[in-house]
Amino acid sequence: MSALAGTVGLLIGLWTMHVLTAALPDTIAYSTIRQIRVDSTVLLFAIGLSAATGTLFGLAPAIKAARSDLQPALRDGGRGVAGSRSAMRNGLVVAEVALSMMLLAGAGLLIRSFANLVRVAPGFDARHVLSMQLSEDGLFKADADMLNFNLEMLDRVRRVPGVEAAGTSYFLPFGRSIPGTGFWRADRPRPHPSEEPMTEVLCILPGYFAAMSIPLERGRVFAERDRAGAPFTVVVNAALARQFFPGEDALGKSLYIEWGHPDNPYEIVGVVGDVHQQSLNQAASPGMYLSTLQEPTTPVYLVTRTLGDPRQLARTIQSEIHAMNRAIPVSDVRTMDEYVADSVSAPRFHAILLGSFSALALLLAAIGIFGVISYGVAQRTKEIGVRRALGAGTAGVMRLVLVQALRLAATGVAIGLAGTFAGARVLRSMLFGIAPNDTLTFAGVAAGLLIVALLAGYLPARRAARVDPLRALRFE
Repeated sequence: MSALAGTVGLLIGLWTMHVLTAALPDTIAYSTIRQIRVDSTVLLFAIGLSAATGTLFGLAPAIKAARSDLQPALRDGGRGVAGSRSAMRNGLVVAEVALSMMLLAGAGLLIRSFANLVRVAPGFDARHVLSMQLSEDGLFKADADMLNFNLEMLDRVRRVPGVEAAGTSYFLPFGRSIPGTGFWRADRPRPHPSEEPMTEVLCILPGYFAAMSIPLERGRVFAERDRAGAPFTVVVNAALARQFFPGEDALGKSLYIEWGHPDNPYEIVGVVGDVHQQSLNQAASPGMYLSTLQEPTTPVYLVTRTLGDPRQLARTIQSEIHAMNRAIPVSDVRTMDEYVADSVSAPRFHAILLGSFSALALLLAAIGIFGVISYGVAQRTKEIGVRRALGAGTAGVMRLVLVQALRLAATGVAIGLAGTFAGARVLRSMLFGIAPNDTLTFAGVAAGLLIVALLAGYLPARRAARVDPLRALRFE
């Protein structure tokens, strides 16, 4: 039995390994986990484990059978004493339920954490937004040529039927790490370099806020007039305005920014909503936006908001770019929905992985309870027959069997709860918006396990309730 189970388990493991490896998110794509494979070591381990399991768990019954007294066994017709229970069988079922409780509680925490994470608003509307990476380095002799090309490119893209807005940015949310810059308020002395605050900074061309649907809270966004030769302007997010201008209106105030021209003040002309640039599980950091017209920076990403499916316009937009200059490589054509989905791919994978293991453990626990209760019913056939002969009803017999199933499950749940409270802290760093000792999750898992135990014990209980007392007594 153990050899057959080991063979089946190995085949399932091979299939599962391929499925899980294919489902690995990009955040784990280059780790050593992708190199995992079933080699001779794994194969020998599986064979050895199967052999050890069969030997270990077959040894105790074998020794007991070899030392048993034959007279009581022959006198009882080869059956055990009525109502006897095997402590080992019950202990194994309790252990299965306890482990299932721990795994299911961990999976429940991760699933609820993932649900909390996907409900976080990223600060922009990712629907109907197409992004593509441009490589313009070394293609233009002067910054003015680069700016003119990108302004004309945006103009042509905006005229494409189905395009609602378009803009460029040096970085995208959930993409590469956002660069930072030091800054200080123009109306205050410059702090010591070690105390100088840092903030995220993005260089964009007009149209980026509309394309990403980042809300404007106060003031205005960049316009064509915010170009070289005009007064330097900056747009900040609400987090920066709250932190560095508490109780004040940031509009009209000025900042010195190291990224651009640190000797010239930048006037804050607008305050926009906060955007989660790095990940959804991190609070939006203070950030600012500079106009590429004033800070010539090679755009890296073109973002386009469309009226329908953005992927249907990808080829048309690329054709417009190559019609202007075929030497510009266009790559990494993706929707912003894909960026958002990738940002939560690791938490999703963890939840699915632990949830799969938990479902398997729950299945094993249900099979264990079913097997033990079924065996117990077979062992107690004479007792059940006597009870039926003395007037016990169907409900009473079923209750007798189901109480045993619930007792085993409740003991396992109690032990599993103790282990869950002790081990859930390990998941603390992987949780978002939920405590590692969440009572609601643990109570729900415990109730679910007890329901599964009732379902697993229902068929044996129903079979026990149908025992014919005359046949049972005559057979015994």
